[in-house]
Amino acid sequence: GKTQWTYTTGNKIFSAPFITPKLVIVSSCDGFIYALDRKQGTVRWKYNTNYPIVACPVVTEGTVYIGSSNGKFYSLKLTDGTLNWTCNGLQGYIESRPAVDKERVYIGTWGAMFYAIDRRSGEKIWEFDTKRGRYFSPGACWPVVLPYMRQGKPNEQVIVLSSDYFVRSFHPGTGEIFWASDEAKGRESLGFSPDGKTIYVKGIKNNITAADISHGTYTSLWNTSMPYESNFIPTRMETTEQLVFIPTEFGVLHAVRTDGSGIAWSHKISHSAITSLKNAGKGKIIVMTMDGTVTCLEYPL
Repeated sequence: GKTQWTYTTGNKIFSAPFITPKLVIVSSCDGFIYALDRKQGTVRWKYNTNYPIVACPVVTEGTVYIGSSNGKFYSLKLTDGTLNWTCNGLQGYIESRPAVDKERVYIGTWGAMFYAIDRRSGEKIWEFDTKRGRYFSPGACWPVVLPYMRQGKPNEQVIVLSSDYFVRSFHPGTGEIFWASDEAKGRESLGFSPDGKTIYVKGIKNNITAADISHGTYTSLWNTSMPYESNFIPTRMETTEQLVFIPTEFGVLHAVRTDGSGIAWSHKISHSAITSLKNAGKGKIIVMTMDGTVTCLEYPL
C-alpha cells in the first residue's frame, strides 16, 4: 500500500487508467492522453487532443482506443502514441471505457447515443439513439462484448445499460437489438459473472437483480433487497463466482451472494461515495472513495 511513484498532469483526472504489462494509459482534463512507464512513472509518450478529456482508454492488440469531450473518438498506436485515425461527429461527451471485439469498437455518449466504429478505418458502422435526450444516455456505463449460445452455435452480443433504465443487447455487426429490459430499473451500474453468463444490475432503489443472458435472452434469476432506500452512484460492480460487490453513494460496500440468498457482509469505509472498485484476487478488494482514500479490504473466501 505504499506509494511507488507519482506523476502530475496539467489538470484534474476523472478517468480510470488502463494498465498494460509496461505502461499506464490515462487521460487528463489538460487534454492529453498519457502513456506512463509502469515501473518508473515517467512519460513514454503523450498525445494532445486540445480539449479536456474525461473518457477512459482501452488497449487491445497494440492500439489505444479512447473517446473525448469534443465529439471525437481516437485510435492511437500503443508504442509511440501516433494517431491511426479519428472518428468525428459523435454527439455528446464521452466518459466511459469502450468495448472492443475483432472488428469494431463500441462506445456510448452523453448525447443519448451508442456507436459501433470500425477498428481499422474509424468509420461509424451503426448507431443507436435512445431518443429521450442527454439525461437518458448510455454515457456512464462501460459496454461489454459477451459470448452466448443460440441454437447450439456461439455468438456475441454487445451489452450496455442506459440511464433510461434499459439494459440492451445489440448485434455487434448490425446494431439490431436482441433484447432490452427495464425490469431492474438500473441507470449505469452493471456487473457480470466471471463466465459472462449472468448479468447483475444495481437498481436506483433498494434492489440488486440477476439475470441469465447466456442464450441471447434476458431471463430473471433473482432479486435481492438492500438495506437502503436508494443508491444512484454509477460505479461499476465487481464480481467473483460467489459474490457481487455493491458500491454505494454513502461509503458502504455490500457483498451479495450470487446464489440469490442475500447479503454476505457489509463494510462502512467512508462517509463519501465509492467511486471505483477493483477485485485484487485471493480474498481482497480495493475500494476508492470520493474523499480521496484508497482502501484494501480482505474478506473470507
